[in-house]
Amino acid sequence: MKKSSIVAGVIILFLLVSGVLLASEPTQYLKFFEASANYTKAIREKKSPQEILTLKKKMLAEAEKYIKKYEDKVPKNTVAVLGSLVLAYYQDKNINKVIYYGEKLAKKSGLNDMQKASLFLYMADSYISSNKDLNRGLEYADGVVLLAKNNIATSTGALKRKWQILLSQALYMKANVAYIQKDYVKALKFYEEAYNYYPSTRTLKKIRDIGKLFYVKKDYKNAIKTFEFAYEKMKARHSKRVDECLKLMAKTYAKLGQSGKALSTYLKLYSMRKNAEIAYKIGVEYNKKFKASGGKDKSFLEKAKQYWAEAVVLKSPKIYAAQAEKVLKNYMINMEKASLQDYEDLLKVAKKRLGLLKP
Repeated sequence: MKKSSIVAGVIILFLLVSGVLLASEPTQYLKFFEASANYTKAIREKKSPQEILTLKKKMLAEAEKYIKKYEDKVPKNTVAVLGSLVLAYYQDKNINKVIYYGEKLAKKSGLNDMQKASLFLYMADSYISSNKDLNRGLEYADGVVLLAKNNIATSTGALKRKWQILLSQALYMKANVAYIQKDYVKALKFYEEAYNYYPSTRTLKKIRDIGKLFYVKKDYKNAIKTFEFAYEKMKARHSKRVDECLKLMAKTYAKLGQSGKALSTYLKLYSMRKNAEIAYKIGVEYNKKFKASGGKDKSFLEKAKQYWAEAVVLKSPKIYAAQAEKVLKNYMINMEKASLQDYEDLLKVAKKRLGLLKP
């Protein structure tokens, strides 16, 4: 099973019911109940991992014995036992067991909407993350969406927030299926909707990654829409990845021929993080403006030379510093017939501007 799609803390809340026992089954149910209580107590008291594992195996064994013999006897007890099995095996990443017992539980009555939605979420994740049956996974995800939207409409406060989180997770899984099927436009729609219900870094990362795929496929219009969405959300969250998103935006604007936006975005990025790559690309955009003026507006060329000089003295990444040096020398020495000393003087001014000159 791949890494779970479910946010930590969203768990199935199955209540153990001990008050409904048939004369023919009390011993086995009590064995399960006792084993479950001991396991839960060990976790609560932070016993050793080995002791917890032993008690968990005991609980699972008693639960499976109960289901095998008494599944159709007392519905409330069966729901409690099946719920414990689904949750425990999900934590163990045992997909086959989750699906086996989850399908049984899904057919039982006695679950409230929150329990149903939680179960459906685990089932959707199990089917989708394992790629066992994407359609079945979607059916469960759609079940969560329906339950969540109905309850959001009538809930308030913390309860409404829980339903929004469940809805976000279900939408995230639907997006994962579309992503697997390479329907990136559809995947993006679901990821954005998921983010709007419950903002998370991992969803934002998925959105950004789809933008990268659009970029690689030269679908620059969808790429820039995606990067702009991701940037606005990252900026609001003060994300450390905002500079990467700005870089992607600038590259895409350049591909779209929107030099003005590319330049302003590179300048914004340069104010946050100075390096040879960004300085070189700012120079390129100013040079485009110079050429667009028919070579008449020399101020654009001077700006280009200024940033290429900064790229040279910043040195890293080396490939961009070397490229900046090459193009700068070509303009100054080959085209403008300036001296090597003029070139060195320009670099000295760039160092001073960047605070790189030693006193």
